[in-house]
Amino acid sequence: MFMIPERIRPKPLNNRGAEGDKEKEREFGANIIGVGDNGREAVHCLLREGFKGIRWLGLHRNPQNRYPIGVDVIATYGSWAGIENVVLPFGGGMPKSVLQFYRYRKRFFQTGKPSFVLADFAESVGRDAAPVAAADSYAIAVVAIPFIEKIIAPNALDFIEAKLYWRFQSLCQHTSVVIAMDDDVPSRIGEARNKAMAKRQSDFVGDLLHSIQGGANAALHWQEVEKFFSEPRRWGRCNLWRAWSSVARDVRSAMADVRRVLSCGGALEEAKRVFLMITGKDGEFSLMEVQDVVDALTAALDEEAEVMLHVNCEKEFADGVRVNMAVRLDAG
Repeated sequence: MFMIPERIRPKPLNNRGAEGDKEKEREFGANIIGVGDNGREAVHCLLREGFKGIRWLGLHRNPQNRYPIGVDVIATYGSWAGIENVVLPFGGGMPKSVLQFYRYRKRFFQTGKPSFVLADFAESVGRDAAPVAAADSYAIAVVAIPFIEKIIAPNALDFIEAKLYWRFQSLCQHTSVVIAMDDDVPSRIGEARNKAMAKRQSDFVGDLLHSIQGGANAALHWQEVEKFFSEPRRWGRCNLWRAWSSVARDVRSAMADVRRVLSCGGALEEAKRVFLMITGKDGEFSLMEVQDVVDALTAALDEEAEVMLHVNCEKEFADGVRVNMAVRLDAG
């Protein structure tokens, strides 16, 4: 079943950057937390999009690392691992940096607005701080998780380092929505891998933020998107999604790459819910092409699967066509 909101019919293209757009349409409000090197790089990418009204926060063990102007930074001194399990105000002995974060979040974060935590569990600070940053804040955690297929397997501890496994479990326990991305080339290491992953995370979040900007005139409403990601709410279990973002010369090639990654382990074919965004330059792809790839996608899905689709058409987009897709996993 397609969940395509009425407000994007019969013109499902959201013309981002069209003439007449008001700068204030971007001032819709959101909270973004970038954790570690991954989060810093993702925030760098998002800032280039020119969003207004967003509260940017970096959590990093080395606050001397360069952050752009406009990003507040809290140094994560001390161990944050397990802090998400501490019930406030019974937090005696908590690192001062954690208390600083809690005070900051209470004072500055906008309630009822989109909130995202960006981190990489390949980094120790990502494993330690992301569950704390996302806990009890209704934030969606968009995280890079090494070996996602193995970490959700019943015998995960036979293959995965125990600390990685338990920190991931804690993230899922304390966060209502986790969107996980795994590297499609696990052997790739170093700065190139880190930047590529952060770019995919920022592309996913950035395209989502663009789709909900504009208040009452937005193509999508945040409440609809949040509901799609977070329901049904299950006690003691988060809604775990696996996602991928791919750019190619045309929509078919981008979709093929996304399907290749998300089909690993049968995640795509078994999914009951699929969130899909397609972004490209105005005139570079047609609704017919979009319909063709969506028809092919639905043919591969479970017949009861629900799909939320959004198409962005931009005046300036140099990357060809970008497809972002997330599929909900039953194991959460």
